[in-house]
Amino acid sequence: MTPTRPHESSTTTLLSVASVAGRLECSRMHVYRLIEAGELEILDIAAPGSKQPKTRIRESALQAYLERADTH
Repeated sequence: MTPTRPHESSTTTLLSVASVAGRLECSRMHVYRLIEAGELEILDIAAPGSKQPKTRIRESALQAYLERADTH
């Protein structure tokens, strides 16, 4: 039996706040402000019961933000 491979479309790249800030050439605080304003959707990957969030941003969410920003 041949092992199945995940479809390429199911692959999700997660980015840290620092990584997104680097790509946007802005501060991490600016990225947190974009998150707070609802401009960037986040995913918290912290373990259940963890006292600190572990914020990640899907690359697709960053691309969607850039596309919206480009139309202004």
